[in-house]
Amino acid sequence: MRITLIAMHFAEYACRLAEALAQEHEVQLLLGEANVASELEDEFERYRTIPRLTLVTLPHSRSPLRWLRNAVRLAGEVQRFKPDIVHQQEHTRDYEVAALLYLSLLFPFVLTVHDPQPHSGEDAQQHNFSRHSLYKWMLRKRCDAAITHGNLLCEQVVSVAPWLAGRVTNIPHGPLGPVTIPQQAPDSGALLFFGRINAYKGLRYFVDAILQLRAKGLCVNGIIAGRGGDLAANRAVIEAHDCFELHDEFVSRAKVQQLFTRAQLVVMPYIDATQSGVAAMAIGFGRPVVATRVGALPEMVLEGYTGLLVPPRDSAALADAIESLLVDPGRYALLADNVRATGTQGDFSWQSIAGATANVYSEAIARR
Repeated sequence: MRITLIAMHFAEYACRLAEALAQEHEVQLLLGEANVASELEDEFERYRTIPRLTLVTLPHSRSPLRWLRNAVRLAGEVQRFKPDIVHQQEHTRDYEVAALLYLSLLFPFVLTVHDPQPHSGEDAQQHNFSRHSLYKWMLRKRCDAAITHGNLLCEQVVSVAPWLAGRVTNIPHGPLGPVTIPQQAPDSGALLFFGRINAYKGLRYFVDAILQLRAKGLCVNGIIAGRGGDLAANRAVIEAHDCFELHDEFVSRAKVQQLFTRAQLVVMPYIDATQSGVAAMAIGFGRPVVATRVGALPEMVLEGYTGLLVPPRDSAALADAIESLLVDPGRYALLADNVRATGTQGDFSWQSIAGATANVYSEAIARR
């Protein structure tokens, strides 16, 4: 099968999927230059050496002339490749949408919907008052099949795009991070809160849980890494206590590796969620997760197997779950072993994901 993957965002995810698909298929992968630089840095060169994988990168600019050039180039590169299927990681840059509306007339089109509905807070406000909500509707209207990462998300896709009923498939989100899981032992008591710090991520509950654990005498270190609007509301408390380590910055790939390797647990106290790249990163680094039972997180963080789940907005329950793993090294080690196995075999492995994705392609081609 000849497969075109388009991902102006989600570069690391798309490269892992493309590599797995290229074991059996001819794959063309189109990426955004800026996204490649931020997510993959020097690792990107490795993908250029993979047989049966053709890479194309496009620059990003707000210039209308660049917008037009990118749309024409994107459509032209795909037509020259002559794929059997075109597959996009849902993203709504103007030139990307323009090219896809044209390409979807020529080729069967599959769409991976990472977030069926925008996250609460800033994401929802920006989405509701922009052209991108229309763009999403247009792409979802034109696709022959859709993929998402969770059974709950399948239901959400159909609720906002009812014409896709019977054409949405749940395929797990594969592990991100290192190609091989680090063997270094984590720092004892290092608890990592990572990623965009928006209100739905629940930073205040992480902060409260760390302070509760310290009050009980546990030697924990709350590592907070990322940027976002919700940091300001919590900064004073964070900076007033020595049990926090704050990295208020865009986190480089090298530093991501350092922070996840140090972390004993990854903590995700989200108020709402779809799926999560942070949980996928935890799998890639072999680190158990303590998360809230929201969205599709229970399908990524397997209760009692790769992590623990607690109710949202409950810092006491969050602290108790973290404590239960910190004081029981045997249970922690078992969960860590399970995470490592999950990332390399079974439904969460990229090989399994590529096989399931190829099945969706075949169905879309038959339907078209």
